[in-house]
Amino acid sequence: MEEEIAKLLLEFEESEMWFSEHYEELREKYANMILAIKDKKIVSASLEIEELFRNLNSKNMDTNSVYIATIPPEGIAFIL
Repeated sequence: MEEEIAKLLLEFEESEMWFSEHYEELREKYANMILAIKDKKIVSASLEIEELFRNLNSKNMDTNSVYIATIPPEGIAFIL
């Protein structure tokens, strides 16, 4: 179980890095959307989280293994 968790955390870290590295190009295409990222690919995008999860479920994807990120509207910034 610990190995599975470590693998999942590593995948999330890689997805987060990929998202950060490609943020500007993703912003152009997916402004104001919620993205699901797996293996350095956008596997789903939606304006609403419920729809995003429906899309992932319809693809039989384990939603616990997908990195979720948002692209805020232009002129808006998230402070974490």
